[in-house]
Amino acid sequence: MPGQKDTALAYVLWVLCFAGLCGMHRLYAGKWITGLLWLLTVGLLGVGQFIDLFLIPGMIRRRNAMAFGNHLARLAPAHRARPAQTTPRRPSPRRFPISHPS
Repeated sequence: MPGQKDTALAYVLWVLCFAGLCGMHRLYAGKWITGLLWLLTVGLLGVGQFIDLFLIPGMIRRRNAMAFGNHLARLAPAHRARPAQTTPRRPSPRRFPISHPS
């Protein structure tokens, strides 16, 4: 499917931090802002980079799910059926009668 990302490649990009290119895995997963932040701060001084070691599978899974949803939206017909009309609900009767002071 087009737009499918690979977790193994994300881990390879994660290793690029040892060459001074931190955040490449985030850019690959579509997280542009945090990817640039990781790149400029050396992976948040290495702490964010280490945490991402455990977060990469979820990042890629979410990215692939989003790409799958976009793919389905392109396959859907342009003329979608209108939602069924619902009858308006009647207001519920008051539980307590309103008393007017005399």
